Amino acid sequence: MLFLAGCAVRNIDESATLSPEAKDGIMVVSVSHDDEGGRGLYASFSLDDDGQLVSLKEVVPGIAGGSEFEEVYGELYAVRLAAGTHKITRWSLHSRQGIHVSPAQAPDPLLFTIRPGRVTYIGNLHMLVGMGENIFGMDVLGTGHAIVKDMHQRDLAVFDANYPNLAGKADIELLPLGPWPSFHGSMNRRTDPPPPVYIPPSIR
Repeated sequence: MLFLAGCAVRNIDESATLSPEAKDGIMVVSVSHDDEGGRGLYASFSLDDDGQLVSLKEVVPGIAGGSEFEEVYGELYAVRLAAGTHKITRWSLHSRQGIHVSPAQAPDPLLFTIRPGRVTYIGNLHMLVGMGENIFGMDVLGTGHAIVKDMHQRDLAVFDANYPNLAGKADIELLPLGPWPSFHGSMNRRTDPPPPVYIPPSIR
C-alpha cells in the first residue's frame, strides 16, 4: 500500500448546498507536494488528530490518482465540519520505497474557525521535498518540510468548478503563512524493512 490506512477525510458531494441556518460549515483547503517527488510520494496532514488530508489519493491499492493542479501534485478538499475551532496537528511525508519523514518534535497546531452556514478557505498545505540518492544511484526521498501558502486564486477556481452550488461563497481566513514549524528542526526518517523473500525448498 502506498497510502496510510488512517481515517480518510471525505469531501462533500458535488451537489452540496449550505443553509445560513446550518450548525456546521465547510472547510476548503488544498494539500500538495513538489513535483520533484512525482506520484511516488504523498504528504499527509492530520485534521483534528483523526482525519488525514493527503496530497495524492489511491484509486486502487498501490496506485495513486492524478493531481488537481498542474504545477504540483495535490488535492483540493471541501469538508463539512461542526462550527467552532478546529486544528491541523501534524504532518508527514511518505514514499513508495517505504521511507517516511516527519518532525522529531510535533509542531504547534494550526488553529482555524468554522462558522455556521459559511464556506471558509484556510490555505494551501504544501510539502517541500528534498530528494537524495541511495547507494545504487536511485532517487529516494531525503527530507521534507511543510509550508502554508495562500493559493486562493488557484484553489477557489477549482472549488467553484467542482461545487457549482457554492461557487463564489468562500470566505478567505488563512492559517498563519510560512514554514510550519517556523524553524527547520530535526527530523525522524525511517525506512520500512524489506518484505521477506520466499526461498523454495530444494528438490532432490
